[in-house]
Amino acid sequence: MNIFPAGVVDESSISKSTSGRGSVDKDEFLMLLVTQLQNQDPLNPMDYTEFTSQMAQFSSLEQLYNVNNNLEQLYGYQKGIFNENLSSFVGKDVKIYDNSIDLVEGGASQVTFSLDREAEGIFASIYNYNGELIREINQAENYLAGEHTITWDGMDQGGNQVPGGQYTINIQAVGTGETFSGSPIRNYKVNSVDFNNGVASLRSGEKSINMSDVIGVGEGVTF
Repeated sequence: MNIFPAGVVDESSISKSTSGRGSVDKDEFLMLLVTQLQNQDPLNPMDYTEFTSQMAQFSSLEQLYNVNNNLEQLYGYQKGIFNENLSSFVGKDVKIYDNSIDLVEGGASQVTFSLDREAEGIFASIYNYNGELIREINQAENYLAGEHTITWDGMDQGGNQVPGGQYTINIQAVGTGETFSGSPIRNYKVNSVDFNNGVASLRSGEKSINMSDVIGVGEGVTF
């Protein structure tokens, strides 16, 4: 049995549990404070100012512990809501800026594009997977700012039907004395939600879509 002089605290049991961490939690801090009070010298009790200071430290530690605990609970709550909201995307169409076109063999394709200002006409250039220009579509008509559609009949510049597959489109608009780019838009139906290193993305077939790229959600036809 170890006997310690008055005012000397046996901190071995506490130090053993904290030596690996270099810090104490709120329960250990309170245990240490109570042990000091129990072992104080009756003829030379703990100074009131020192005691008040230690109690203030305990109060701050307790507040930090509670704040951290509340933040963890809030994070879990928000994560649950976020995951629930993401699941609501499944089965819906999301709209993103995308210049790709999926052409069905022997068919035509409708392309949606957006203009940020009025235009007097548009020039659409369509390229195959090798980057070769195969078709140009010119439409001289007035366009307001917003979304519009054009139809590609699946023919090349010589009037020949091109094979089905993926193509890309570039749209230039003509304004008052200027030429500016239009933004092709596609809809994708969401099949599932993926998580990679805590980052969520939407999946439509083989395509992965970043949440930050989504500009609209709703029911529609994938084209």
